[in-house]
Amino acid sequence: MKNAIKIVLLGTAALALVLAVPAALAQQSGQQPPPAQGQQPPAQGQQQTPPAEPAKPPVNPEEEAAYKTFFNLGRTDVEATIQQGEDFLKKYPESKYTEGVTQKLSVAYFSKNNVDKFMEYGERTLTLNPDNVDILPMMALVTPRRIDPSGLGAAEKFIKAEGYARRGIQLLDALQKPATMTQEDFDKARNEKLSMCRSGLGIILYQKQRYAEAAAELDQATKIVASPDPSDLFIMGVAYQSAQRYSDAVPAFERCSQVTWAWQERCKSSLAEAKKQAAAQPPAKKP
Repeated sequence: MKNAIKIVLLGTAALALVLAVPAALAQQSGQQPPPAQGQQPPAQGQQQTPPAEPAKPPVNPEEEAAYKTFFNLGRTDVEATIQQGEDFLKKYPESKYTEGVTQKLSVAYFSKNNVDKFMEYGERTLTLNPDNVDILPMMALVTPRRIDPSGLGAAEKFIKAEGYARRGIQLLDALQKPATMTQEDFDKARNEKLSMCRSGLGIILYQKQRYAEAAAELDQATKIVASPDPSDLFIMGVAYQSAQRYSDAVPAFERCSQVTWAWQERCKSSLAEAKKQAAAQPPAKKP
């Protein structure tokens, strides 16, 4: 697990999914579409009355007020967020606001380092919306670090985690800047999320023993953020060593050895080892 990570949410920025609905041939030719079964066609010169819209469910004022109060809680109001969110889901289990509540609960539990609850609500959020661009990167980051490679169903779990990471990267690459954000803030927020996705993907590829690919993903994860996680730097160095690219492992270990964290001394010893390995490795043959 990472010791610390900055979670930068893009707020209410949404991905627009444009559904192309094919037009009827009758509409393309300027003709009226055929009447629905049991419906008489309009007489010549008579305008067709559009079908009535289905009645919308009545608004529950208490539910609306409860969600507004919950939504307005700040990110530092973690205990209140958890209490109000849990209460809301119990009282309104079929609410149209469920995704917003589970998303905010997952972030709150992550901030408390309650990973089990974070993943519970993260999975609930993605069940409601598999393209939730706020939760996908966090799940991509955490899930592979929670999998025992020798445990039951590990292969299937890694496939699921890889899906989170790759889908997150795809969505974030296509994400458009909201009008309410500056380009600088948008790039920073998106890069934080991309870093999470690439970090998780790097872990998965490392577990698959695809070391060069793993190192490349972790290299990207650590380049696009101001303060990369030292565990990413360390694993990147190990991945380069496993791929016998010792010269590339040296700067990774150098960077993680400069950070004060639990494995700082291990980074230093790995750095010394990588330097010896690089010095002893014969130069690559020219093509």
